[in-house]
Amino acid sequence: MKFLVIGASGFIGRHTLHYIKSLGYEAVGTQAKAKNPDLVKFDLLEDRIEWQLDTAYLETDSQVFGIIFSAITPIDRCWRERELSYKVNVEKTCQLLDDFKNLGIKPIFISSEAVYDGTTGYYSEEHQPNPVNEYGKQKLAVERYIQQMSPETLILRLSKIVGDDPKESHLFSEWHQWMETNKPITCIAGQVFCPTFVEDIAKGILLSCQQGISGLYNMANPVFFPREELAKQFALALGQEAQIICKPQEAFNFADKRNENNYLDSTKFLKATGMQFTSMREVFTAFTHKLKEDSK
Repeated sequence: MKFLVIGASGFIGRHTLHYIKSLGYEAVGTQAKAKNPDLVKFDLLEDRIEWQLDTAYLETDSQVFGIIFSAITPIDRCWRERELSYKVNVEKTCQLLDDFKNLGIKPIFISSEAVYDGTTGYYSEEHQPNPVNEYGKQKLAVERYIQQMSPETLILRLSKIVGDDPKESHLFSEWHQWMETNKPITCIAGQVFCPTFVEDIAKGILLSCQQGISGLYNMANPVFFPREELAKQFALALGQEAQIICKPQEAFNFADKRNENNYLDSTKFLKATGMQFTSMREVFTAFTHKLKEDSK
């Protein structure tokens, strides 16, 4: 197998590319702007993948998998810049999927729990999507395009992704910075989600490719938390004091609505792959260890 990671400069894409390479697989990563010399410049708005990719990479008997992480992801930005985000997240992404097909690249589309409405939670693949924000609507539009044009394509719906490195930008590093500056951790009251370790996403994608699964799957940690409870457990694991404040969603003045019950049922994916997800306690422990190492 060989891999093409679209959006390898982002948090999840970067970890996925590193993990795949660490196991000895050939992999090429892309970035929208030419900043990292180890990544290929590929801007969904401006480029076609065949223009930017060395065609010799595709001259192989191995299956090449193209993992699509690239997107405009901030929920409020998707709403405020609807025309631009739709062009990137839907039109140009569907064009990339078509290009992959023409080049013999097997696509993996990374979707989101935002395709659900967040009213009941514990969503399986059988639940009807009903997105409440623009970002979710755009992800669903691509899913439907795939299901109509290439139903054998693998679609993976993710939940909230977290990391164990204080130097990276993710939920736990943000919370830690707030605690260090005596800023309260403010949560949407009643929001429940299934935080998933970023390395597990990389492992799950590779497992999916190795086992040749296709179709639609929820890929998320099966253990879910109220957001405020996760913040409490995170602070306890670090041995620090945290002021945790819960407010109704309306108090945040978001431009677009957030899902409040985001947690997913990953039973189908677990049965297909045998994946074992990392517990949040293990992530907390690793985060604490890295904090101590950084302070030396």
